[in-house]
Amino acid sequence: MELDTQRKKVNNVKKRTLTVAIIVLIIIAGGAFGIIHHNNEVQAEKIAKQKEQIQKEKDILENAKLATVKAYESREKNDIDTANEAINKLADRQKENKSELNDKMIKLEAFLKQITNVNTALAKATTSKSSSDIDSAQSLIDKMTDDYLKNDKSAAQKKLNDLKEQITKEKAKIEADNKAKKGAEESVQQVQKTQTVQSPTETEQPQQTYQEPQQSYQQPETTQQAPQQNYQQQVQPQQGDVNADQNAYQDSWNKTAEMYRQAEEWRNSPEAKAEAERNGPAGHGLGEMGEWNHY
Repeated sequence: MELDTQRKKVNNVKKRTLTVAIIVLIIIAGGAFGIIHHNNEVQAEKIAKQKEQIQKEKDILENAKLATVKAYESREKNDIDTANEAINKLADRQKENKSELNDKMIKLEAFLKQITNVNTALAKATTSKSSSDIDSAQSLIDKMTDDYLKNDKSAAQKKLNDLKEQITKEKAKIEADNKAKKGAEESVQQVQKTQTVQSPTETEQPQQTYQEPQQSYQQPETTQQAPQQNYQQQVQPQQGDVNADQNAYQDSWNKTAEMYRQAEEWRNSPEAKAEAERNGPAGHGLGEMGEWNHY
């Protein structure tokens, strides 16, 4: 009996021990599972935050790129400032993208400065119309080699070409006016010179012829009148010659003025301008002494 009692006690102890062990194992397993589950949740949250940060950085980078493009298109100071601010917001691990965009903005500033310098040079050349200022503007235009400045270069070159053409036309006009004026002055001087040489010679000779008869014929009054009649007969043709010279002078002056008027009329006509564009300054048809070949 005692032996059976002892066996029952031993069995009860073993059962209790096994139960406790099982409970401990369950607790340990549950704790491990809880720890693992917690770690998994923490890791998942961390990964989610990393994805969110990566997406945020992508959005910031895309915004910086778009702002840079807009700054290039508008060239406005506000858009340039906005682009620089967006680039500065890029993360440290986006250094390569940040450096690339910064380089683009630096180039944009250089391009805008180049455009400003060209416009300043064109304004100066337009005002002075000097060869040195024109050459300086052309040199700056030639340096606009980047594709971004293609349209700016074309517009600046057209302005400079128009200025050169205007200066060429002005020089041609001045040259034509000077030649016409010189021709008119020479014609007038020639007429005046002819009148000065001829008039005194022709009027003095009758006076000498008239006075000689007065000294020779003093007594007969009727005889004295004859030389006076001869004098009057001789003077009258000479006075006509003077009037003829004056008429010739006036006629020459009128012809010269008419020639100059016709030259001006032709030079300002569409036909003359078209011919000048085809042949340059020589195409105006201006001949010697200010005469125009069209007349």
